Amino acid sequence: MHFTLAALVLMLVVSSVGCASKPPLQETGFISDYSRLVTVNDHTARYVSPDAKAYSMVIVDPVESRIRAGTLSDTARAEAMRYMRDACERAYTSAGFTIVDEADIGVARVRLALTEVAKSTWWKKIHPGMRVSGAGTGGAAMEAEVIDSITGEQLGAVVQSASGNQFNLTAFSTLADVKSAMDKWAQLAAIRLREMKTGVTVP
Repeated sequence: MHFTLAALVLMLVVSSVGCASKPPLQETGFISDYSRLVTVNDHTARYVSPDAKAYSMVIVDPVESRIRAGTLSDTARAEAMRYMRDACERAYTSAGFTIVDEADIGVARVRLALTEVAKSTWWKKIHPGMRVSGAGTGGAAMEAEVIDSITGEQLGAVVQSASGNQFNLTAFSTLADVKSAMDKWAQLAAIRLREMKTGVTVP
């Protein structure tokens, strides 16, 4: 097999720029109790109370920001927080929950925090070969907690990180990769929420 000089250069560049960025899991103090979390893999730890399946209505609080200053501009951070809340509401709605505004018996409250952002590097995404490797793709980390809206009892919690979608041809910014990571969280959340309600586990 013969390689052109350009192909060899590309291989060297790809090997040197690394893969998609995924912030490490960390505890920021946002969640009221981390002791119940069970590590699923290197980017997810979660807990779900057996009592959680009794709830069918949720309040989704505005997202808190715990990311380092300067990681995103004020405008981008505000947009990311709005997007994260909307993604969470979509996940709950698709799983059959009703979104409400007031605390009541049988209503759960969802608390969310954006805790870390891994910046993307747009120029590393230009060549298709580099994009396939995940080079330059940023990501984000989050923490979430579900509590009883009246008693404050913890019904579930998750600490999670994800990279953006490296195959998104329009994602050339950190914000775009952060939103992509949030979309992944929402898709996974919808699956797990349906499992919780139906008792049927999806592989």
